[in-house]
Amino acid sequence: REDSARVANAAILVVASDEPELMGQTIESINCLMDMDVPVVVAINKIDLKNSDPARTRSLLEKNGLLQPGFCLGGVEPEVVEISAKTRQNLSRLERAVYRAIESRRPLLAWGDDIPAEGVVIESSSSRQT
Repeated sequence: REDSARVANAAILVVASDEPELMGQTIESINCLMDMDVPVVVAINKIDLKNSDPARTRSLLEKNGLLQPGFCLGGVEPEVVEISAKTRQNLSRLERAVYRAIESRRPLLAWGDDIPAEGVVIESSSSRQT
């Protein structure tokens, strides 16, 4: 996670809304994001589940310092989007939020139609669902 600080212009923190507490890796990621000081979009996922509680998730994020009123990373307050990756609900909103986060850094970036885009995957995993 710390390696991402060297290459990120913005970050997306995906948090499950069906968990009673934040997972250890989520808290670790929050701490890394605070050190990175880049714009953050928080994707509260699994809103399609019956035990989903996005309000509780927001409260937990607030208690851990990420969603405090007036708190900024990379010059902007973190934007929160409630999504369901499974049903694809609100993914277009998430896409627009990420675009806004990156746009907020535009004066600091090499940007233009004539400059090829680059991306770096720092960490990923996948699982098969039946």
